[in-house]
Amino acid sequence: MLINIDKNHPQILEGLDIWLRLGLISDDEVRQLCQKYLSTPLPQVIKTEKLVTNTKTSQTKIDLQQTIPKTSTVKSPNLITQLLQSLMAELSLRWLLFLGLFLVVVSSGLLAASQWEKFPPPAQDLVLLAYTLCFFGATVWTRKTGNLRLTSETLRLVTLLLVPVNFWAIDGLGLWGNIGEWLIVALASFLLTSIVIYFDKKITNYLSKQWISIAALNLLGLSYLQYGWKFSGFPILAIYLGVIGTAIATIYHNQTQKITETTEVENKTNTGELLTGIAIVVYALLILLARGIFVANVDITKLGLALGISGWILLKNNIYNQIKQKLFIQNRIGISLLFLGWLVSVYAQPWQALLVSIIGLLLLAENLQKSWRRIELSTIFCIGLQITWLGWRLIPSATRQTLFTTTTQIFNAQNSPESLFSLTWFPYLIFMVWVTDWIYRSQQINLGKFSEKICLGFGVFLNILSWQNPLVIFLNLLASTITLAIFNSRRQPTRVALVYLSHITALLSIFSGINYFLPDLSLTAWIIILLVMMVSEWGIFILQTKITAETRIVTPTSSISLLSCFCLSAWHLGLVLATISYILLLGNLGNFQPNICTVINCQLSPEWRIIWFITPLALTTISSRIISFRKIAGELSIAAVIMLQTLTLWQPETRLLGLGLGIVLMFFNTKYLLTQTSANITVGFVLTVISVCLWESVLGLPPVSGVEWLLIISIYLVNLWLLYSRIVQLSGKLFNIYAKALDRWAITLCSLELILLTIHSLGIYGEIVNPSIIVIISATLTLFAIGYRGFIKQTTENSSITE
Repeated sequence: MLINIDKNHPQILEGLDIWLRLGLISDDEVRQLCQKYLSTPLPQVIKTEKLVTNTKTSQTKIDLQQTIPKTSTVKSPNLITQLLQSLMAELSLRWLLFLGLFLVVVSSGLLAASQWEKFPPPAQDLVLLAYTLCFFGATVWTRKTGNLRLTSETLRLVTLLLVPVNFWAIDGLGLWGNIGEWLIVALASFLLTSIVIYFDKKITNYLSKQWISIAALNLLGLSYLQYGWKFSGFPILAIYLGVIGTAIATIYHNQTQKITETTEVENKTNTGELLTGIAIVVYALLILLARGIFVANVDITKLGLALGISGWILLKNNIYNQIKQKLFIQNRIGISLLFLGWLVSVYAQPWQALLVSIIGLLLLAENLQKSWRRIELSTIFCIGLQITWLGWRLIPSATRQTLFTTTTQIFNAQNSPESLFSLTWFPYLIFMVWVTDWIYRSQQINLGKFSEKICLGFGVFLNILSWQNPLVIFLNLLASTITLAIFNSRRQPTRVALVYLSHITALLSIFSGINYFLPDLSLTAWIIILLVMMVSEWGIFILQTKITAETRIVTPTSSISLLSCFCLSAWHLGLVLATISYILLLGNLGNFQPNICTVINCQLSPEWRIIWFITPLALTTISSRIISFRKIAGELSIAAVIMLQTLTLWQPETRLLGLGLGIVLMFFNTKYLLTQTSANITVGFVLTVISVCLWESVLGLPPVSGVEWLLIISIYLVNLWLLYSRIVQLSGKLFNIYAKALDRWAITLCSLELILLTIHSLGIYGEIVNPSIIVIISATLTLFAIGYRGFIKQTTENSSITE
């Protein structure tokens, strides 16, 4: 069984120690778990060789500063700070040289532009070619001088940057008119190709035995795609050929090219040249895109996929990723191109927007496995959601309309068509649940909890959408129950909240199914269904306890078993169902009918209220079967017995039945609980039943009224203390609490009797009431009862002293 370990949990070591002492895990397994989850590899230290010359030593420091990652625990700076840091990191001697050469090129270009119109197109191209050859010659000369290595590298970079511009100029100037212009094109193409191959051989000779590298071949391909743009439709074809070709080259390069970290200056130099070549390929691709968009006026909505692939190339060809250091600006440009590609095509070309979204999704998924951050997961969720929308838009309009009409008729959703979205998006919810499970199995506990919240929020949103359609809400809740059940069965340790959520969803799906298949059920039927479900829940609770041989179910923790947690949820949800059924019954009373029954539009007959007796009966059964829940179940049963009287006491048909059933249950509850309170309530119920019988003349006697109640109370006193005198002599806690209950009720009734006799005497003295023999008999019996109680008390105390 796979156990997910939260390495941030404060008690993980204590738990492993408990497992080890119990023999559930071996010492070697503990070591393996600690090595896998509770350790961090030491950082790699790059040792540099001591070089001879001061020039080489300083250059080695510069190269190492570019390659060694700088780790820090300080909070990540904001966007402006990162931009400034990136700019300062790049502001080195090499870039200062490049800036100087750039100024030279610009100034030369301005000088040539003033006289440019005086030259014919072939001459203009030859000037640009000559300018490029000058930089090439300067690069070759400085390469032979050992002290000008950075200058040589900068000149090489400028030369390569001019190569795609030359090809653009050849085609843009239209040198295709005669043989002379064709010869110029052939000569320029040959020279420019030779320059790229020459520079490439300096790198590939060292790193591999290839005749030409992928980067150089890619650069030449992008350059030659600048030809032929005068033909209609070719610009967009050239752009996509260049983008797709570069993407293929990028995939090949990432799979085959392995840049190893080294300490030799020459190795660093060749590595830097290779990475610069990759950057030039990206530059050539951007030149191709810029010409198509801004010069050839290609419809940008048709280039959404090309822009998206270009962004992917930038992100995959992040030249500093190879040496463990990110280039902030390049990443942002790549992300911006991806978003721009999606934005320009989302309405005009949805299939291109779909492909761009898939590209972004794959990039985020790859990055998620490295960073495990919430921002990546949230973005993946949003992109995946809009992919489903784009997929719907790709379906032809006529087909979409047919599907919508047919589905609406099947689910009878003419008045709530938005409810159908809950079904169409549910497969995506299943996908996100699968992603959550994968995250947990990758030992990313915190991210997995965050993903659970996303799935939960999305699931609640889908259920809200489907609320107005009975069939859709039933199918949605049923599918949610199955999904949650499968997910919970795969989760270790068990998440208590998810188990409760699964159980609640299952109950809601059952009720929604009943509501769909039997829409005209009466209130009585719904109350019976609620009580049946309540009994079923508590039956599951009792059955699981018997299976586990009366194992005590403790408060839910992260280590609780799935079955125990499910049965504990059955106990709590049974209480919820009992409460709901009681509220419905209580609301059906005359005093509460405008609040609830007006909404339900149903009248419940009085005799049906006695069915709620099943609730205290079930609670008493649990109290008798489960020792660990005896106290709480018994106390709830007592409360339910009292609540039952509020439903039955007001109706003559159910008054005595409710009180009688309450007496039976209270005898059992007192037996199991052995508390003074339960005994007091039991005796109180017995006295109440007798009083109701006398009041309603159930026994065939005339109904009791007026001063006759004084006689009845005095008879109660005599009988209560007579019973007390017999029970107090018996041993056992049950008899003791019943004896105290009889005595306390007798004392209470005696106080009431004396107060009533006093009031009656004052009434006679004031000539408000007439004297009665019944009152005299009542007073005599009361005095006898008090004297008898004193005698019993004295006898009991003497017996205690003798013992």
